[in-house]
Amino acid sequence: MLTAITDPKEIQNTQALLESRLQETLKEKNQSYTIGHQGGNITPEKLFADHKIWFVSNKLENSRYWNAFGLASNLKTKNSNDIVVEINIPLEGINRRIVGLFAEDTDGNTVLLHRGKIGGGGKGIGKTQFLKWSYQKTVQVQYSNDNSVDEMLLVANLNLPNVAEQIGKFVMAVAEFKLKVQEDKVAGLTDVALTKKVNSSRSKPKQTTVETLTFIRNKYVAEYVKRRAQGICDLCEKEAPFSNTDRKPYLECHHIEWLANGGNDTIENAVALCPNCHRRMHILKEHKDINQLKEKAKRVLT
Repeated sequence: MLTAITDPKEIQNTQALLESRLQETLKEKNQSYTIGHQGGNITPEKLFADHKIWFVSNKLENSRYWNAFGLASNLKTKNSNDIVVEINIPLEGINRRIVGLFAEDTDGNTVLLHRGKIGGGGKGIGKTQFLKWSYQKTVQVQYSNDNSVDEMLLVANLNLPNVAEQIGKFVMAVAEFKLKVQEDKVAGLTDVALTKKVNSSRSKPKQTTVETLTFIRNKYVAEYVKRRAQGICDLCEKEAPFSNTDRKPYLECHHIEWLANGGNDTIENAVALCPNCHRRMHILKEHKDINQLKEKAKRVLT
């Protein structure tokens, strides 16, 4: 069982470790950004980001360490940026109204935890629903002063070098969960309510400027996996739905572990999929499909 870190000096040192670990991977951005939160907007002195997430932090006196995370793909320079999840830490002691916590295991590893209060407790957005949807790992943490125990979500082991990757997976999971909740709410509207929403919507979409990061993919890997597939989708195992302008079967190169999640651009991590299955893998991400594609990626050209 984990033991909560409640001493103010130890919390301060662990917060410094968290920030240094993230800054080993996330690079400081040289532009000014506005971050929106419940109390309004803030322009942080520093913002760090990679291709997946951005991170800002601040010490709020007599309150907490504020650690906010968002999606780098949505990072805007001219408008306010939405926080996907905060992992705030009390400055000392126990405060269950603050969602984050540092703890130690019996091997001396320091971990970052979250109470699971996703989305501020809005309807359909909370710990129970998030755990059911994401299968996020939970752990038991004990407080040494009164021996009480809480169940919390394990976000990252701060003793490992890939802290940004660990937190990135958590942030992405929260973002996808919130989007799913929003989509379910829209899907639950009656025809009358939906028509009213459509009629009251603006005809021209809002415009904003976002920073984007594009991966320069290896064209040889893409060609290899398509030739290896021989015109047959590696997932549904059906013929390509149509031919391209060169009269070749149209299949798309898909990376089993996404490049955005740190996957390698290699033939061992890439397959050829029809457009329908390619979209399926980006929406469902079912383990049985992933395992099938991993087996297909082991083949070589013959």
